[in-house]
Amino acid sequence: MRSTRESKTLGAFALEHDIVEQDLRSTFGRYGPVTTVSIVRPRRQGRSRPFAFITFESLDDARTAQNRLNGSQILGTPIRVDFSMTSGPKPGRGRRLSQRSRRRPRASRSPGAEAPRQDRSGQAARSRSRSPRRYSRSRSNRDSHY
Repeated sequence: MRSTRESKTLGAFALEHDIVEQDLRSTFGRYGPVTTVSIVRPRRQGRSRPFAFITFESLDDARTAQNRLNGSQILGTPIRVDFSMTSGPKPGRGRRLSQRSRRRPRASRSPGAEAPRQDRSGQAARSRSRSPRRYSRSRSNRDSHY
């Protein structure tokens, strides 16, 4: 779905994998001063192409660039250029969720109950000290506790 609302930020889609910021700055900069360029690269290189957010100083320059560059070619590949629905990528949003973090949330606890600590894998963390009676390997240590 393409955005119909105009903004100073354009989205450029279906870019080549080897595109760099300077390629976009020189191409889009022909239509006015560019303030930021952010290239978003998917983790799995063969699946989808990178896209970028290009922000202009003025809305008129963004309009002109969108009209002239939509359907044009950069590095020999046709691209789609549209007004961005957002102002660009948000800091910290580039990470993909792991399988573990996509699971459904667990049932809520009773009010006021503390959630158990978790280690990096999402498992409940255990105390490092263990009961000697329970985990002792020598028979003499076990007998001394009874």
